Amino acid sequence: MNRVQHHEAVISLGSNVVEAEAMLREAIARLRLIGSEIVVSQFYNTPDISGSGKVYGNAVLSGVFGLDAVSLQSRCKDIENSMGRRLSSSCVVIDIDIVVFDGEVIRPVDYGREYFTIGMDYIKAGRLLD
Repeated sequence: MNRVQHHEAVISLGSNVVEAEAMLREAIARLRLIGSEIVVSQFYNTPDISGSGKVYGNAVLSGVFGLDAVSLQSRCKDIENSMGRRLSSSCVVIDIDIVVFDGEVIRPVDYGREYFTIGMDYIKAGRLLD
């Protein structure tokens, strides 16, 4: 009998389009379909790290998934693509990245950035999306 192994993941979400909140909500809804015990920070804004002046809408999601890190990241990229993400564009419809997987920081650059730390602080403080 094969048992599905469950993994905890903390995921960073961002969007710099006018309808960023709607894009974040859609991505969260799609991640809820493949995960459980989902907790999401309240939404917040951060400036583009490139200094372009664009503002990103952000959230951090924590949950349990029955996929290994590679498979989960692949699903995240599938969600991005299906929502219209184009890597050649400075218009970021949605960006979804696993930052922590089973307690291990797998994207250390993101882990220290404001767009991630604010969301983690919100989760720790119980400032969650309704």
